[in-house]
Amino acid sequence: MAIVCVVVSCFFAAISGSGPATVAALGLIMIPALVKAGYPAAFSCALMAAGGAIGVVIPPSITFVVYGSIADASIIRLFMAGMIPGLLMGAGLIVAALLLGRKLELKIMPKASGQERWQAFKDAFWGLLMPVIILGGIYGGIFTPTEAAAVSVFYGLIVGIFIYKEIDVKKTIDILIDSCSTTATVMFITMGATLFAYVLTRARLELGIHPIHLGVVMIVNLAIGLFTPPVGVNTVCGLWDRQY
Repeated sequence: MAIVCVVVSCFFAAISGSGPATVAALGLIMIPALVKAGYPAAFSCALMAAGGAIGVVIPPSITFVVYGSIADASIIRLFMAGMIPGLLMGAGLIVAALLLGRKLELKIMPKASGQERWQAFKDAFWGLLMPVIILGGIYGGIFTPTEAAAVSVFYGLIVGIFIYKEIDVKKTIDILIDSCSTTATVMFITMGATLFAYVLTRARLELGIHPIHLGVVMIVNLAIGLFTPPVGVNTVCGLWDRQY
């Protein structure tokens, strides 16, 4: 179950591109499932928070887009460079879960039948198709990363309204409000960072570091900060309190 949590986090990272979004979407499902399987509550919450941090490393990543716009670096190359570090982070979490699992009395979950797996795949097919469309379109040269964002929004809207039928008028308004709030926060950060980049450029500070290399190293470290106390934004305590 811990491995499932990490793998699902990697898949959802390729859809949302956000660490907090990954934790918010998966936490209410995965944390109770981990506890039910025999994992300690503290470990379950920590694993979910760490798994959510992969969301800013595995492409498409919102943080890479912001960095690329500030540093004038190729977003496509940043996406390509972030794939291996993201997968390595996931592999590291899996190894840690395997080592801890040997010391715990875990419950063996019943094996799903072939029919159940096929039904689950059919239910999730349209959601799993989103990262294929986004990454395939970007790497295939069909559209730019900015255009990919617009395509994913319209695709998600169509799937949510007509296929899964979970988005109505009220939810659409809530989504727009949340999007405006998030966008405003990002734009304030971008404004300050752009001004700082302008000062560095005018001061002619060239430090000899490749911007793609710098971007990956910086964002991997920022990902660690997403779940590092005391102010990590990938908080799961609220999710746990609401559930229990």
